[in-house]
Amino acid sequence: MGGNAFRTLLPDAIFPRMDPGLYAELKELLTSRLQTVYALVAVPHEAPDKKDFGDLDFVVCQPFDGLVREEKLRTALGAQHIITHGSTSNLAIPMQDKNSYCQADIQVCDDSDDWQRTAFFLSYGDLGMILGLLARPAGLSLGRHGLKLADPLPTSPPVSLHLSSSMSHILDFFTLPMDRWQQGFSSEMNIFVWLSSSRLFNTATLLRCEAVNTSRVKARDARPMYQRFLEFVRRRETSRELPSSTSLASEAIDFFGQRNLFDVLLHIAIVKKHIRDVFTGTLIQDWTGIRGMPVRFIKDETKERLGGEDKLSIVVGIPLDSLQSDDIPPEHLTLRAWEYAMARMSADGVKTMVMEVKEELDAAGRLQYDWKAAKQKKVER
Repeated sequence: MGGNAFRTLLPDAIFPRMDPGLYAELKELLTSRLQTVYALVAVPHEAPDKKDFGDLDFVVCQPFDGLVREEKLRTALGAQHIITHGSTSNLAIPMQDKNSYCQADIQVCDDSDDWQRTAFFLSYGDLGMILGLLARPAGLSLGRHGLKLADPLPTSPPVSLHLSSSMSHILDFFTLPMDRWQQGFSSEMNIFVWLSSSRLFNTATLLRCEAVNTSRVKARDARPMYQRFLEFVRRRETSRELPSSTSLASEAIDFFGQRNLFDVLLHIAIVKKHIRDVFTGTLIQDWTGIRGMPVRFIKDETKERLGGEDKLSIVVGIPLDSLQSDDIPPEHLTLRAWEYAMARMSADGVKTMVMEVKEELDAAGRLQYDWKAAKQKKVER
């Protein structure tokens, strides 16, 4: 409902709903004005067959003159009031009738991919939610930030592998042509038919996936377009068979060029889990009977003999600096020389080496720890 953002600021103002003719007129006028401020301006497609409109939504990006101040935006649109919170601004634009306004909501995006994706997800009602349903049987998760693997990788802590931020590229994988979406749909049924042309559309699989998805059931029940799509699916018969979710997820990793990153993350995760299982302070204490700081001496010496703390630049034949991994914590892409060496050792082999190191350090008198001297040194620091 238009005017919600201004209930407190303009309690007596009127924000009448707009008929399609007035809506189209204002959309064209305000779009042209916004295009003097931003290089990229989009109006998300409204749900088909909508009889009237409460407000106008715009998605913008790439300002011509850097940071856009509230006053500049207010002046460009001829607004009387503006409210900004985060990347979204709400503007109250005077209409011809006294104390009557149109609300325009402007979402500012970081880059062109974000702009395209945001405009897409704000279009056609529940379309984004429906595409998320198509993604799930493929072992994928689709949301406002793009496409990722549904199951986190076994890193510690687990991380999700982001596949793509480009909506057009994502739709290519779904085999849904973006240009058809850009042309617009005259009816909800046209949208459903377009969705059913996706290679990921399979009635039995989609209905089974929806049935087992117990999260946010109330939210989905409250989305009428989503529920009508489920009815469409129930009435539709498809002979198209889907590969397994594992196969489709693997195909997506290759399709979006993330195979190297996936292989490196998985390999390093396996190496580090192996090390957590076979090389801990508790195990060293149990094997050697030693407690306290000397355990650290043994652990550090063992690492040093296996190559030390030097970082590897190549893992499983893949240069680490070649990976696009801005959203991956560095520790998940860091492997030390000693870790690489220990990955090839069994638990018994690690124990044998630790005991050898302990005996040699003990014989050299290097396991004696002067607690008083260490305390004094700490005080002096």
